[in-house]
Amino acid sequence: MVAMSISFTHTKSIDSSEIRNPRVLELYGLWNSHRRDGRPPRAASLLPEALALCGGDLLQVELVDGIDLVYRRYGANLIAEEGRDLTGERASAFDGALRRFLRDWYMRALEDQDAIYTVHRAESGTRSLSWERLLLPLEGDNGAVDQVLVLCLPMLMRLELLSGVIESSHCGVMALEAIRNARGRVIDFQIVLANPQADEILGEARGALVDQRLLKRFPESRESGLFHSFVAIAEGSPTLDLVYQRAERWLRISAARTGLGVTLTMTDVTSLKEQNAELEAQKQELEREIALRTEAEYELVRLATLDALTGLPNRRHFFDRAERELLRAGRSGAPLSLLYMDVDHFKQVNDSYGHAGGDAVLQMVAEALGEAVRPYDLVGRLGGEEFAILLPQADAETSRMVAERVRGAVAAGRLTHTDGREIRVTISGGAATARAGETLEQLVARADAALYEAKRAGRDQVKDAA
Repeated sequence: MVAMSISFTHTKSIDSSEIRNPRVLELYGLWNSHRRDGRPPRAASLLPEALALCGGDLLQVELVDGIDLVYRRYGANLIAEEGRDLTGERASAFDGALRRFLRDWYMRALEDQDAIYTVHRAESGTRSLSWERLLLPLEGDNGAVDQVLVLCLPMLMRLELLSGVIESSHCGVMALEAIRNARGRVIDFQIVLANPQADEILGEARGALVDQRLLKRFPESRESGLFHSFVAIAEGSPTLDLVYQRAERWLRISAARTGLGVTLTMTDVTSLKEQNAELEAQKQELEREIALRTEAEYELVRLATLDALTGLPNRRHFFDRAERELLRAGRSGAPLSLLYMDVDHFKQVNDSYGHAGGDAVLQMVAEALGEAVRPYDLVGRLGGEEFAILLPQADAETSRMVAERVRGAVAAGRLTHTDGREIRVTISGGAATARAGETLEQLVARADAALYEAKRAGRDQVKDAA
């Protein structure tokens, strides 16, 4: 299995104005119309309409054995995008990052029995892609909510980071989204992006191309073979680079597959037709600049939200998430608890085994915490040897059970130093369950006070907050 890393840009409410792809809201509206007394729709009722609407971009998973997820459906577009069909595969068989993503969000949809919208970035080897996903829980034939229907849409080039590059480019840039029939075949393209240079090169008024159908606006593209070339690229063929005559102009067109369709780069070479080398250099420079800026943007997102050593959410990202979860618990009346945890005698670990040994211990502790908590709990590193765990849907009794499981997992961990010595550590914790009207600062203060009480009582234990 290929290793994969996943980072979240954000999650949003379904009615957010930031959702750009209309199919997300269209499918959500269909799902919502099938709900019964607040319960998710029956799979048998919703699936025929959903598949007709966007079947190639849908996957379906089902809860099995109470703890695992198995793929029951994997759309044709997803197979073409990823180069593999996951039908019949189990989530437990996947690499850690992908397994945690499925566990955290697909199980959350089943737990909440409500739709979830996510935007995230997945990286596999040297390949990286942003996805919009709409997670819709469904009721199976047995009456249990044990299935999730997922709309998966690779994001097109609408990122704000690229807008300046595209707008200022000397080349015309157009992004085409493939329109497919029920069998998954491309029957047309919709123009979803066109910069001012593209409008000028094609003799169009500014902004007139966006949201137009390609065959309706440029019917000659079918007769010339351009349309069929674009279809082949959308289906996975190599990139296209040609010189094409339209009316009195000669255009150099480069096309490459991106997301759900094809991106075109156009240059008017009427007076420069013989200067191919220079034009190629300009094209490559644009592609390199886009690639570098895209990479820089996602590196900034990663650095801003994740701890570099452990890969856990950092202090700022953890508390941002905790603030939202506390507000959500307050609105719904659901319980929520917070664990503050600290590695015991960590200074002695650094003194005995050096900072490299201390870093290895922190990584071991982070892994133990992640494996010991529930699928939808949030683990973060606050700094140094201090960790925190947010426990949605957890009262005092549940938080105590999770805390003891976490403490035991850390105590059972073993790490061998480079000199052969075995490193073992323990962890102390404080547990606090949110009270009605309590702020996050107050909740943190009680959990922190309980943590220090555990340390004063001898460490390697968890104390409940007053």
